[in-house]
Amino acid sequence: MLLDPPTLQIRGARLSDAARITRCYLASRQTMLPYAPLPHTDDQVLAWISDLLLPTGGLTVALESGAVVGFIATAERAGSQWVDQLYVHPTRLRRGVGSTLLHLALARWQGPVRLYCFEPNKVARRFYEHFGFVAIGFGDGSNNESRCPDVLYERSPDRG
Repeated sequence: MLLDPPTLQIRGARLSDAARITRCYLASRQTMLPYAPLPHTDDQVLAWISDLLLPTGGLTVALESGAVVGFIATAERAGSQWVDQLYVHPTRLRRGVGSTLLHLALARWQGPVRLYCFEPNKVARRFYEHFGFVAIGFGDGSNNESRCPDVLYERSPDRG
């Protein structure tokens, strides 16, 4: 899938992006994850993005005409790199936004990469499996806020 080239800008997220990231996140969750209710208000989501995600420095945004059309949040924990969040605005799906964000993150890392995905999210699961991620564990949802069954994925360095 090719990116819509001259219109997409990828850069590190800034505090001034918080409201736009929140809008992208909420639109994606509402459209793509109706089975995984979000137990937070819009204002709580904005505070989470502003106060927790942005200060880590691991947040990258994809912008088009000033609008956030996707973002990825990454972190390092216990010897593995983690994709903690990867969301694309529902109007920009299948246009290379998510692929570009994930490619850039994977290119920076040498070791294993892990992520969780909701088990019913077949679109996201196929996407991650296309990038070489393999399911290594299944959960009943008791460890996530939405209480939705999830899958733990891992991508080994040799799966590029």
